[in-house]
Amino acid sequence: MLIESPQRSRHRFTMTLDATPQRVFPLFSPALEQEWGPSWDPNLVISSSGMAEEACIFITPSTPHDAIWVVTRLDPDHHFVELLKVVPDHTMGTFQIQLETDNGVATQAAISCTYTAMGPEGKRFVEQLTPEHWNRLMKEWERSLNHFLTTGKKQAQKQT
Repeated sequence: MLIESPQRSRHRFTMTLDATPQRVFPLFSPALEQEWGPSWDPNLVISSSGMAEEACIFITPSTPHDAIWVVTRLDPDHHFVELLKVVPDHTMGTFQIQLETDNGVATQAAISCTYTAMGPEGKRFVEQLTPEHWNRLMKEWERSLNHFLTTGKKQAQKQT
């Protein structure tokens, strides 16, 4: 047996969204995230409804292998969801999303993630997931979500 110290990256970001938690929470599901998420396109969703459900499984394109996601905890009454993301031989990530009302109109969305490397490419990924990189990604999510909440449409992706 090989025991190795984990190489991890932990991040947290709180965004302000222009709608109530009741309106925002369903958008963090495999089917509805496709409506607003930049480049979000699951290949397979194993779910009764496509919504976030306990033990819901979905698969998204990733490198070097497709990512397998599992909803590990779900508390819709408190607007909380936790997901596990595994990219075989690469990384394992946990994500927690907690929504709270901000003045009864807006939502504060606290999003936390922990990535653990499971191989050489995963170690490089974890090293490159700096706080600056995470904050840029979360600000893009915030822009995309608010655009969708305001217009009902997906934000056009930037051309690079």
